[in-house]
Amino acid sequence: MSLNSNQALAAPPQAMKVSESTPKDPATIPAHPSIKFFSHTLTIELDFAPKIGQEPTDISSIVAILPEYTNIATSVRFSIRDVPPAMNTREDHFKRIEAIKSIILQLNRIREIRHFQAKMLIDTHNFVQMKLMADLHGLVFNKWTLAMVVVGEPIKNVEKDSAIEKRLRGV
Repeated sequence: MSLNSNQALAAPPQAMKVSESTPKDPATIPAHPSIKFFSHTLTIELDFAPKIGQEPTDISSIVAILPEYTNIATSVRFSIRDVPPAMNTREDHFKRIEAIKSIILQLNRIREIRHFQAKMLIDTHNFVQMKLMADLHGLVFNKWTLAMVVVGEPIKNVEKDSAIEKRLRGV
């Protein structure tokens, strides 16, 4: 016997808890070009500066899929590539900040995060671009690292209490 939508909504809370806590088979999760999953590591790559002919990352579809990883991800790799400052509008920048906030909200629902690595890819030393990572301070788990990748330069880790990290925190 199948349930109609009203009966499904009226399902007892304990029945819903079982399905929420049951690990999902990663093979059943819809593919997304910005998300990869391997060996309990969830990789999210946001590209707000796509090459000519490519589409920018669709944030709403990422936010819709992230709950599927709630019970199976233990490590997250999160990277953002932002548009060059000359091509950035204030309105678009704030839209991207809201997009990051919605992703952080979903990531906070992942139960067993043991490691979180964030990487910001920028084309110059531009703090406005780095501000997209400020919402990492909203993560409920605190074992995360942030690296800054400036085109043509080696990767730089953003250390806790460094000048950049303090600016991101608003200190």
